[in-house]
Amino acid sequence: EQRKQYLPYYFPEQAAFSKAQKEVARLDFAGKYCLNPEDLWIVNMGTVTPRKGIHEFLEVAAITKAAQKKVSFIWIGGYENEETKLQVEAALKKMEYPGILFTGALPHNATNLLPFDVFFLSSREDPYPLVVVEAAYLAVPSICFDGSGGIPEFIENDAGWLIPDFSAGKAADCIIDININRTIIGEKGGKARLKAIARHSNETLIIDKFTKAININID
Repeated sequence: EQRKQYLPYYFPEQAAFSKAQKEVARLDFAGKYCLNPEDLWIVNMGTVTPRKGIHEFLEVAAITKAAQKKVSFIWIGGYENEETKLQVEAALKKMEYPGILFTGALPHNATNLLPFDVFFLSSREDPYPLVVVEAAYLAVPSICFDGSGGIPEFIENDAGWLIPDFSAGKAADCIIDININRTIIGEKGGKARLKAIARHSNETLIIDKFTKAININID
């Protein structure tokens, strides 16, 4: 019987960013896209596509914004195709909520997610998205649907929030609770960064896992 082996991504340890650097990045982004820097900023990043959970993202945004105005939702990434773009534009027009932003594709760098408070992985299926680990290195904790793939094993209960039953309502409730108690962002964000370093910047651990996988396959 073939045994599954999970091999972690490797990141050279990322430098920590100061609170002042985060504030500058936030104000720059707010000025560019006319967002309120005092809002809770929920971000997703990747190609805008149903597989990445665009419909779930919009549904959660609509429920949240109906109850809590001081939350902004931002998606960084280009559209999969023109059809998806038209669907999103129609949905945004129908909702008429300010603070739901699609930036389009942006040049990738290590600080893309620095301005934000929480990363929301809205995918129903995504094996182990790299972007959640990138967010964690910036001390940005994540929300995802439990059962969406491998990333709940990273987020668990300390590096973010797991939403049961693929429920948009429960995800919105979670975001509203976070907005009421924002201190938890720093607590979970700090643990997310430490976990990313421990699991994805530990050369000895990663080499050991690869060695074991090779030996099992040879045997």
